[in-house]
Amino acid sequence: MIIRKATSEDRDAIVAFNQAMAFETENKTLPEDKIVPGVSRVLSDENLGFYLVAEVDDKIVGSLMVTYEWSDWRNGPKPLLLKMFATSDLFHPKLKRPKM
Repeated sequence: MIIRKATSEDRDAIVAFNQAMAFETENKTLPEDKIVPGVSRVLSDENLGFYLVAEVDDKIVGSLMVTYEWSDWRNGPKPLLLKMFATSDLFHPKLKRPKM
């Protein structure tokens, strides 16, 4: 498995994952006219956040959005993990559990 920072070429996969997650968790359908520009905006402006994607055999099987929130304790922004999604393809026979 490869974990990498997403690029604009990954937009459609991230949109599909977000739509699937919204439907699975909230039975909500995300309109294309909102979700596509929303994902595109994050991909084009790292001040808003960024996405990581997981690949197995050159197929994107998961994504994670990282955004920021203000921390008064730190007097600065801190990363906030949001919107993690993995397809059933993530549980691929080539993947092994990490050794603890």
